[in-house]
This record gives sequence, C-alpha cells and structure tokens, in this order.
Amino acid sequence: MLKEYKIPEVYKIPLKILKKSKIDYVLFKQTEKYNTPIGGLDILFRSNKDYKRAMKVLQKNKYQSYLTEKNEPFKTMLIKYEKQFMLILHLHRRIAWLGIKTLNQKKVTERSKKMNSLVSIPSKEDQVLIHAAHILFENRKITQTEKKILKNKNLDDDYINSQLEKYKWKIFNARQHINESKNTNGKQISTN
Repeated sequence: MLKEYKIPEVYKIPLKILKKSKIDYVLFKQTEKYNTPIGGLDILFRSNKDYKRAMKVLQKNKYQSYLTEKNEPFKTMLIKYEKQFMLILHLHRRIAWLGIKTLNQKKVTERSKKMNSLVSIPSKEDQVLIHAAHILFENRKITQTEKKILKNKNLDDDYINSQLEKYKWKIFNARQHINESKNTNGKQISTN
C-alpha cells in the first residue's frame, strides 16, 4: 500500500489515525511513478482547521513536536518512535519554502488523485510545480527522479502557467529550465 511510493509501511499508523479522524490530506511530494526513499513524510492539509485538528489528534497519540513554525513557517515536524522506527512527519498548512507561498493548498488538495485508502497525491501538473519549487527553494539541484517528474509530456500547460503567473513565478519557466538543464546530473543550477 505504501511500499510502491517508497514509504516504509510503519507510516500506515499515523495515516490511519488521520483517516479515522476524517482529516483529509495529500502526500504532497509523492508521485504515481517516480519516488525516492523518504527521510520524513510530507503531509499537506486543505485548511488551517484540518492542520490544527491533525496536530491535536497526532499529539494525543504521543507524536512530539520536534520543529515548529518558528523554524520554518507553515510547517511543523512531529516525531514518534514506533516499532523501533523513528517516524518523521512534516505537517504543512501551506505549500511554501522559507515562508514563501508557492501554490494554493486548497487547489492542490482538490485536484489530488486518490491512489488507495491512505494515499492521495497531487495532480501531475501540481507535482511538476511542487518539485520545481523544491529544486528552486530548497535543494538547488535537480535529482534524476525530479528530471523524470518534470519531463512528463501529458500536462495542462495552461494550468501550470496560470499558477506560475499567480504566484509570481512567471519569470521562471520550470519545464523549459529543466529541458535546458538535462545534463546537470545533480549539479548546482542557476535560477537566474
């Protein structure tokens, strides 16, 4: 159920807690085909209310705050040892890096695709935008997995461009940049 997304099966435990509490979420860095082993599970919530409910129910189940929004706006990190494994949950109430909002979480959750009872992932267009933001604002390099995600040819470019424009990314055409940077092989990229 989670293995195909390269998520350890022990993560079923917190996801089942959220489902039982009727809290909708999207595993916002996962994709249908191209995933890498996770260091922590990134979970996006549709609203602040859902985010707060998730925090409350997980903390009630002994998940501890490790990093708060003081460390990174719009994101809280919870941890818990379960079956001799440290679960790391990154709870997001916005899609943002360094406090910069990059996409609308409500739109991303509405457009998400339910893969099974515990896994919903962003649409292919939102996957491209999320991973482009991850490259620009956090990693500053393109991984082989991200190259595969960004090369998807069956995308709604009008939607992608509307989001780029809405969030002031219009100066950066992510897909064009990826195509021009094919041979970086994980090296640092320029975002100019």
